[in-house]
Amino acid sequence: MWLCAGRPTVYGGSILIDNRSRVAALASLTDTDRRLLALLSEQRVLTQTQLERLLPETPPRTLRYRSERLARFGLVGRSRPYREKGSAPFHYWPTRASDAFVRAEPVPRGGERSEPNPQFLQHAERLSELYVLLKVQAPTVGLHLQQFKREGAGREAFRADGHERALAPDALIHLRDEDGRGLLGFVELDLGTMSHARLKTKAAGYAGYAAEAAWAERHPFCPCLLFLTATERRVLAFLKLLSGLLEKQGRGSYYGRRRGFFDWFAATSCAHAREPERALVEAYWDGLAPAGGGLSLVDCLNKARAAYDATRAKEEAKQRAREAERARLRADAAALRAHLQEHTVRLGGHLSQFGSPGAAALGLLLAAGEPMTELEQDAFAAIVRQLDDDLLDAKPAPAPVPPTWSETQAVELLVDVYRRRQRTRLDELARRYGVGPLLRSHRNDLNKGELLSPTSWAALEGYAQRDHESRQEQERLRVAYLTRRDQDARDRKHQLGLTARIAHGRTAAFPLVDRERLRICGCCNEIAYPSAKPERDHYGTPVRRPAARCPFCSSSDLAPWDPGREPEVEYAALGVDLTSAGIDGSMHSHEGDEEEVFGL
Repeated sequence: MWLCAGRPTVYGGSILIDNRSRVAALASLTDTDRRLLALLSEQRVLTQTQLERLLPETPPRTLRYRSERLARFGLVGRSRPYREKGSAPFHYWPTRASDAFVRAEPVPRGGERSEPNPQFLQHAERLSELYVLLKVQAPTVGLHLQQFKREGAGREAFRADGHERALAPDALIHLRDEDGRGLLGFVELDLGTMSHARLKTKAAGYAGYAAEAAWAERHPFCPCLLFLTATERRVLAFLKLLSGLLEKQGRGSYYGRRRGFFDWFAATSCAHAREPERALVEAYWDGLAPAGGGLSLVDCLNKARAAYDATRAKEEAKQRAREAERARLRADAAALRAHLQEHTVRLGGHLSQFGSPGAAALGLLLAAGEPMTELEQDAFAAIVRQLDDDLLDAKPAPAPVPPTWSETQAVELLVDVYRRRQRTRLDELARRYGVGPLLRSHRNDLNKGELLSPTSWAALEGYAQRDHESRQEQERLRVAYLTRRDQDARDRKHQLGLTARIAHGRTAAFPLVDRERLRICGCCNEIAYPSAKPERDHYGTPVRRPAARCPFCSSSDLAPWDPGREPEVEYAALGVDLTSAGIDGSMHSHEGDEEEVFGL
């Protein structure tokens, strides 16, 4: 059939629109027309009265004319459902052409959509009424609508119990209260037509959503479930059904971890789906523990946010405490040093740029517990500059920070002070315990310009005590060896020539025994005497073997005997009396005799 270019053609009671007329209408749309189409595309169904409430700045007569014109050109569909009393207002919905125009997309193929059935229109109109109330009337109760997503836009996919599931509420609402706090809610609208199976499926979806904390992927807290239905009986039935499903999800050892998630989930219901204005302003809502109403919409939304607010308050308190601790650490060097010691911060690579003695000095400063002098505080500033920005983390900076000239000077002065302190300490320990290989090794390091590491410095007295005990054990082994050597020399006198036996007696065999039984430690240069008790071979025969390890340092790096050290065997090390009294009498306390104290 031929269609006129500028006017619609009536055929069989339906209005057929020429595509050219629709194009012309789209080209002539006013701002009011565009706002009408945008509202309808977003809300799907709106009545004439709802449009007038949403657009109060436009005269109702103008809105009626523009709506009728859009319907005449096939950009919106409209109908007037049956009402038992009075007449219902026109219900408008977008056509495919207007949907495509609003979204700036091409018109889909398949023709125009048919007129919605009355049940859908009624449900969609009541949901739109809730939108209008939240948009227009909610500010009177301290709420401001930020976002209203209908079923398609509010759908959320999640995974529960190994299955892909989806939550599709009738609407997802985002509001703000007078304090600017965000409030979230899932809206489910039931006009009494939802079957029990459908009701159970809805409840199971929300139970799984809460049990898996699926909301955490999209929202700061779980939106409150707002179930609007037609009767109090359905209110109680839904809340009872949902409570049972939540209990089932949280039962058993496997699901025990989910119980904490339920603290973030709130569900409420009321029986005013046909009168949503009462649900907005009156305290008719019931929670999961039904009490015959008593909750307002604001109470319900705040209840869903309670766990989030409590967690956030704890986090804010923790953050304030951290900020106060940061300020304290910045102001108190001693507290910062104790904090770094507690976290065992490692700055070896960052401190190495001060040189080996400087790194050791800063390590000693960092490990110390005594109050810091002014010089130490200046040097400690060099350590602080090598830390990351957040002092609480006690972590090194990502890359070493080049030291300043003043920091380098402070570290060099600190090295001199610590070197003198370590020399004095070594002298003191030498007078108390005698000179052993460990103390001698540390003295040599100081003479080379190095410093003792924090570990060596902390264990210095233990080293001296161990040297002293080892020296006593060494003396016992030496005395026992001398006794055995005299016997072994008598047994080997036949290996000597007659002249040697006449001239030196059994002492002529001492070098033979020493070469066979004694060794020199390659690490500490001490004499390694054999054990006082002879070993036995596999026949049970006593066998005398040289020592396998050094009694001082336990090293197995033993060199052959040096005959030039025979006087040490005869008269002990350097002729020093090994008793405590002899040691105290042979040491000198003044600095000029350090070499004599350490046998240098």
